[in-house]
Amino acid sequence: CSQPVATDHDTGIVYYAHPGAINASRTNYTVHRSLDGGGSWEFFDRVTAHGSGYSDINVIPAPGGGKVLAMLFQRTLWEPGVEGGGYNLAWATIPL
Repeated sequence: CSQPVATDHDTGIVYYAHPGAINASRTNYTVHRSLDGGGSWEFFDRVTAHGSGYSDINVIPAPGGGKVLAMLFQRTLWEPGVEGGGYNLAWATIPL
């Protein structure tokens, strides 16, 4: 079960990762954040412009101090001859 929402318990900031395309193509994997517990959302960062989905995100300690938003997600490969284009798993981090 994927969990595309994570909370930084020190700051209370909530992060939501999702395919952010406006054309239902499951592309433009983006992160939004809420500073008011989910009452409103603002753009935070784009992870990839390519196809993506089924993400899991978490706030974790960064090597050397601080924190990162860590994301594991299904990435669409768009390989010719592979039904559905093919998929693999991708890992990304964003410094917080």
